[in-house]
Amino acid sequence: MLLRLTPATDHFNSPRDRRFQTMDVSSLILGALVLLAAILLQWRTPQGGPAGEPESELDTRYYRVRTRRRRMVHLLLGIIGSLSIAAGVLGQGRAFFLIWAAVPLVVFLIVILAMLDAYQTHRYLVKKLPEIQAASFSDIDPEKGLR
Repeated sequence: MLLRLTPATDHFNSPRDRRFQTMDVSSLILGALVLLAAILLQWRTPQGGPAGEPESELDTRYYRVRTRRRRMVHLLLGIIGSLSIAAGVLGQGRAFFLIWAAVPLVVFLIVILAMLDAYQTHRYLVKKLPEIQAASFSDIDPEKGLR
């Protein structure tokens, strides 16, 4: 038995409802792409410092904190993707709009983590600068110039 909708109850043929269906599908696609990006970033981000260089205590601590903070960003991106997928699955309604109201808050957390990462990198480079200068000037012989 086929369900036949009368024009009075045929909600899926109005342009407004098609727009909402498009928003649901767009939300699913966006969520899948953001979730995929979070997974790829976690998979492709190198863990630790550059290979081949001897690491000092300062380097070890800096790379450990940086790795942990970047994992947190990847997790938050995954949460954004999951929220977007949930909004697409739930469809239009109060939950859809509440979920999309929460997404900017998560983005705000990502921006805060990026600012903390920039500040930590600045502090690391200020502390590392004497070591870098010593390594750079060790190649200079006072009598012969550069080696």
